[in-house]
Amino acid sequence: MTALVSDGEAYHPLALPEGSLTDAVRDLTDLDAAMTEKFKTSPIARTFGRRGRQFVMGMAMLGLVRRHANFREVFGGGATLKIAKILWGACAASR
Repeated sequence: MTALVSDGEAYHPLALPEGSLTDAVRDLTDLDAAMTEKFKTSPIARTFGRRGRQFVMGMAMLGLVRRHANFREVFGGGATLKIAKILWGACAASR
């Protein structure tokens, strides 16, 4: 199975350096379960409302992505800003 990631212009295959896609999905479901409590206790999420929750979720997702994907290989070079834009857009679309 291959997962594809869009950079806004094209789709690139997702490179998984360690583990498998199953491990990444398992961690994603664990993160989803933990986010309800995190939203209740996070001062950023409580203070800034929807945008605060987007930020908290985006940072949590960024950590997950950094653990499971090799985006240097996907995007070529540093990809932190590109990943942040993708996650911000995904969180904004989920409202």
